[in-house]
Amino acid sequence: MKNALQAINYDIDLAYSMLVYCLESLGQKAGKYEPVWEDYDEDARAQLDTLFQDNDELASKVRAVLLKGKQLRLMKRFVNFISQHTNDEFFISEAATSNRPLRKSEFIKALEGAYQLRSKFTHELRPIHEQLRVPILRRESLIWDNQPFLTLAGLFRLTNHVLRNFIAAQPEIAHEKFDWRKSLPGIMTMRLSPELWVGNPNTLAAKNATERLAGVLDVVTSFLSNRAAGKDGQLTDLRALAGKCEQLLDQADARNKRALLSIYVLWNNIVPQEYKLPNWESVLAKHENNLAQCSIESLALRVALGTGLPWAVDECVAVLGAWQKSRFAKTSLELSLPLEMAINVRIANMARDTGKHEVRKHLLDAAILEAAGQPAFQQEFRRALESNDDVRMEVFLPYIKQEKVADENEAGSKQPS
Repeated sequence: MKNALQAINYDIDLAYSMLVYCLESLGQKAGKYEPVWEDYDEDARAQLDTLFQDNDELASKVRAVLLKGKQLRLMKRFVNFISQHTNDEFFISEAATSNRPLRKSEFIKALEGAYQLRSKFTHELRPIHEQLRVPILRRESLIWDNQPFLTLAGLFRLTNHVLRNFIAAQPEIAHEKFDWRKSLPGIMTMRLSPELWVGNPNTLAAKNATERLAGVLDVVTSFLSNRAAGKDGQLTDLRALAGKCEQLLDQADARNKRALLSIYVLWNNIVPQEYKLPNWESVLAKHENNLAQCSIESLALRVALGTGLPWAVDECVAVLGAWQKSRFAKTSLELSLPLEMAINVRIANMARDTGKHEVRKHLLDAAILEAAGQPAFQQEFRRALESNDDVRMEVFLPYIKQEKVADENEAGSKQPS
C-alpha cells in the first residue's frame, strides 16, 4: 500500500494495480468460491442464454464448464473477500466527507471493474480509464458506460478500510514465535560449499545419497583439476563417508544404491592404498551389477574417473537426454558444469568414432549453448566441429589427458593420473 502511494508520482496505472494486488494477496486464503451463472460476464451470459433457450440439458453442461474457469473464480474470491471485510461504516461515517463516494448498489460491480482493470494492465499493459486518472475531479467513484468504477482515491480508501478490518478480525495471541535471527540486517541464507558438509557421515542416509553424490563429484573433480593445474589444495577426507555408504548399500533402493556405490568407488579409486577401505574390492564385486546399467550416476562416475564407457552411443544419449529433461527435479543428480560438459564430450567423441556424425553435431551444438559464460569451453566445441576432431577432455577436466582415456569395462579399473 505504501509502495502504491509512491508509484503515484510516476505511474498511476501501476499505483492503481498495486492497490488491487494488496487486496488480492490478502484474500488468497479466504477460501474457495463456487461461481454461479449470474457471476458470468453479463453480455456473454445474455448471448449464451439466447442460444441455450431450446436445449436445457446442453445449457447446463456448457454453463458448468464455463463456470470452472480459473479467472472467474479468482475474481469472485477477490470480490467476496473484500465484501466480507467491508462494513456499513464505509458507506456512512467514513463516506461523510468524501466526494462522490461509492454506493452500496455499485459496490460489487466496482470491485469487478477494479479487478479487470488490474488484469488488463498486468497482462496487456492497458492503462486504466482516462477518466480515473484526472486528479481535478477529486472523486472516489464515477459512472462510465453505465458501469461504476473506483478512482484511485476511492480504491485507496477502500484498501485502508479492508486492511484495518482484516487486522482487527485476526485472533489475538500472547506470544508469537518468530525466527528473528533470519531477519537481522545483512543476514541471508545461502548454500554451503560442498567441502563444508560433504564428508559428514552422520547426515548421510539412503534417501539423500544422490544429493551427497553431487557434492562428492564436485569436490573430487575440483580438487583433481586444481592439482593438475598446479594449484595447492587438500582433498576432503571421505573415508568415514565411504564407510557409511558401505553400511547403507543393502538397505537402499536401486537409484540410491547407485549413488552410494558411486561415492564408494570414486573415493577408493582416487586415493593411495593406505586411504582405501580394507575390503572395498570385495564390496565392489558384490554390488558391481548396480553400475553395469547405463545411468546418469554411472556416466558421471566413469567420466570423473577417466574410464571408458562400455555402452552404445544411442544408450548414452538417451540417458543423458532423460537426465536433461528432469534435471531440475528435487531428486535429480546435480552436476557441475565442467563434469556435465565432460560427459557430453565423452559421448560426442564416441559418436565420432562410430560414425554417428549427426548425433555428435547435435551434442556439441547443444553443449555450446549450455556452456554460457565459459568462452574457453565454447571455443573448444567450435574448434572440434570445424576440424572434425575429438574434443579435448582436459579443457573441462584438466586431470584427464585425452591419450590416457581407457576403454575398460570395469568401473574403477582406471585411476586418474
